[in-house]
Amino acid sequence: MRKSILLCAALAALMAAAPAGAYNVVVYQALDEPSLALQPSSDSVIRGMIGTLLAGGWHPVNTNPADQLAAFTDGALMSASGLSGLLNDFPGSGNPANVVQYDLLAPVDVAQIRVFSGNHFDGRAYHTYTVEFSDNSGFTWTNPIYVQSHPSGYSNNNNFPNLKRAVSVLSDPSGTLMAGVTNVRFSLYSTSNTQGWMWDPFDGVNPFTGVDDGFPAAFESPLILELEVIPVPEPGTLAVLGSALLGMGAMLRRRA
Repeated sequence: MRKSILLCAALAALMAAAPAGAYNVVVYQALDEPSLALQPSSDSVIRGMIGTLLAGGWHPVNTNPADQLAAFTDGALMSASGLSGLLNDFPGSGNPANVVQYDLLAPVDVAQIRVFSGNHFDGRAYHTYTVEFSDNSGFTWTNPIYVQSHPSGYSNNNNFPNLKRAVSVLSDPSGTLMAGVTNVRFSLYSTSNTQGWMWDPFDGVNPFTGVDDGFPAAFESPLILELEVIPVPEPGTLAVLGSALLGMGAMLRRRA
């Protein structure tokens, strides 16, 4: 049976440019990979690209290149090694565990950012990130949008076995998150302690949310299984979809 839980408690904030809540963030979580409501999409404009690692790195056990940058965009989720996208621990308060940039082949109107993470019943199944966009080949960047997949204090462990996979979907009510994007930069943060509690990556006040979650900075990092940049559908695509839906409706009416 397909069991995927929609979690609407994700945090999103844009530092200094717009009030929190200006964006939509929806998180789906599941107890296994096949049950996750969303799977990697071939529409992602960074599918198959190898990003540029700007800072941070990998957990010492994650030594296979296929489980590093390649894992972020390979269209799969967990590899047979069980180490896909495992980031380095202990980056320090406020520091990302990994920063990766993608230079797009052509300008794109971005509809959604999707981030997949997962592991066992532990804190490595969560994710926290910021995303920034450039529309001029990296000369200037937008202010970062901060997304935390679960609220601080959320538990995921053997006593509270809530999830092994999660995916967040960041979007804008207008349908266009950012127009004319030439470059995308992700900063990926630690998410937890060793007990499966979600913590934000800051000691004291989180500068993105303006809130002190009351916990120390997270130091255990997630497994980032996939990063996706989903474009705004072309008008022709929407027209074809609309026609298909109308046709399906007509068929159903004839059968009724």
